[in-house]
Parts: sequence; C-alpha cells; structure tokens
Amino acid sequence: MTAVNRAYEQLHRIILEEGDYTAPWASDGLSNTFAYLWSVQRLLFDIALDEWALDDAALYLEALASNKQRCSESQGQRLIELIEPACKLTERLCGAGSLDRASASLAVAQEGLRMARARGLNYEWHVRQAAETVAGTHKPRFVLNDARQIENAFRLGAIDQKRYEANLARIAGRKEQKETDRSERTALLAEARFLPSLPIDARLAPSRAGNSLVPHPGYFEYRAEKLTSDQQAEYVATFRNGTDLDMVAKYAFVRLSSLLRSAVFHVGRCNPASLLAEVRLLAQLEPRCAWSAEGVGDVIRFLSALSGARLAGYAASLAKLLEPQPQTIGFVVMVLDAPVDLTRDFFDSARELAANYGAV
Repeated sequence: MTAVNRAYEQLHRIILEEGDYTAPWASDGLSNTFAYLWSVQRLLFDIALDEWALDDAALYLEALASNKQRCSESQGQRLIELIEPACKLTERLCGAGSLDRASASLAVAQEGLRMARARGLNYEWHVRQAAETVAGTHKPRFVLNDARQIENAFRLGAIDQKRYEANLARIAGRKEQKETDRSERTALLAEARFLPSLPIDARLAPSRAGNSLVPHPGYFEYRAEKLTSDQQAEYVATFRNGTDLDMVAKYAFVRLSSLLRSAVFHVGRCNPASLLAEVRLLAQLEPRCAWSAEGVGDVIRFLSALSGARLAGYAASLAKLLEPQPQTIGFVVMVLDAPVDLTRDFFDSARELAANYGAV
C-alpha cells in the first residue's frame, strides 16, 4: 500500500503539472481511505469531463456529491470546487441532449453555490449560465481542443458534421505547427552545450540509484537544493548530457534559478557571457520560461555592467533579496522562506537597485 500511495502521489503531480493547474483536493487531507478514494474519483471526473466521456463524468460527479461528509469539509470547499466543472458538464450534457443528467449536474452546482454564498464567494455567473442552458434560453458553449473531444462530441450529437470537420482541420494545423516547433527545438538542443557545473549547485547531493519515476518539481520549487535526491540526480544528468528536450523543460525553471544565484553569490567565478548564453538557450528550448529568462538575463547584464565597489554592493543587495534574514518581532522569530528567485517582485527590485548603482 505504501508503494501504491507513493506511485499515486508521483503520477498525480505529473498529471496536475502537465495540465498546468492546481487542485487542493489532490493532496490535502488524505488522512483516511475515504478521503483517498474521493480524491481519486475527483481526478477521474476531471479526466472524463475533459475527454467528453460525459456518461462517466456524470456518474463520477454523482458519486462525489453523494459523499456529504467530504463535500462539507472546510466550510464546503470541496463542493464549491465542483461548481465550475459541474456547470461545464451541465452545458455539455445539454448539447448532447441529455437533459435529465444535465439537471442532476446543475443541482450539484446549485448546492455548491449555496455554500459559496455563505462564504461570500461569487459563482453566480457560472450557475446562472448553466441554469439558462437547461431551461433552453442559453445555447450550450464549449471549446474543443483535442481529437478525442471532437470525436466524442460528434458521437454524442453535440456538434454537426460541418463543425466536426472544421474542428478536426483546426487541430490538425495546430498539431503540425507543434511538431514543427518541437523539431526545431530538438535540432537546437542537439547543437547546444550547457555549462558543465554551476557554483551554486556544488551543495547538491543527488542519489546514486536512478529511479524511473521521478515527479516533477512542485510549483515554485525553483531551487535545486530543495529537490529530492532523485530529482537532483535527474537535474544534474539533464544538464550534463543535454540530450532530452522533455527533461530540459522539466527542470528549466530550476536551472534558471541556479544560473541567477550563481551570478549573484559567485560573482568572480562566473563568466556573464556564458551564463547569458545559457539563459537565452533555455528560453528557446522551453518557451514557458521565457518571461523568467528575460528577468534573469537582465540581472546578469546589470552585474556585468558594474565593477569594483558598485558591483560588490549590487551583488550584496541582491543576495539579501534572495536570502532574507530571519526577523525578530518581540519573542517571535519570523523565517521568510517563500520563493523569490523568479518572481516579479524580485525582478522589479533588481532593476530598481541596478538604477541606483548606475548599471542602467
């Protein structure tokens, strides 16, 4: 059971991160078997809804809503989190002509709305639109972004032949563009060279035994030293070998943090031009980190524009931002451990400091 739980946790994180959204129900409060099963059903509900397996989605939603104890936890937060997906399911069921099940799905959303109102939360628009769709005064609205969704929507009668063919043509063009883009990035990676070692990564303790299933770093887990030993091993291997595009994407933000902190904490040991070259490379290989890469590149350029006392002063100021000291308030010691490396606040402060030190 321990092995199953660990595999569930790891796969779960991968699914959530690939989907690029957070889900508190996924890992919070799984203190017993019933909570665990509810969490699994919740994930399966989202999958079925996303794939337009509407019959399955309706059954999962019914099972989730019937667990009154779980839904009422945290002032009904679990049920409130079902409002939006329940409304989506309602509209899709209406589009497929399944009005009875649409009404049942709407009832779940309305119960969630009652709890949301009690907490001062506003979900009125979602539920009102779903209710108008059931009543026939609002046309079902949905976007199809995958061949499986399109096939199921067509099979269920939610779209006609013309819309079916138009959607298939649209995603075929998008798929072709994505494949072209990936081919270009793969070719770029084949010619790329990463720095063999970064000073800030010297403290890492990667595991020696390679595991085939290593979870993605969590949201805001920028720092390599905060990763598990297995993740550290994978991170080190990724940028030592530099051959796996998916692994580079997996640890791109972690690598940016290491490049940034190497530049700040080891000013004399790093070549700014080499650091900048790798920052630009990461932005090309993993476009999702382009904004963060721009900020890191700015900081490295500011450092390279200074020398002597001004360089030392700027680097020390940045170090204080990256490693804030504990603050004592009366008898309470506040330890600020929030991630700051790749945040807007940090980059804004770095640019303001650079102007003060004459780097801009």
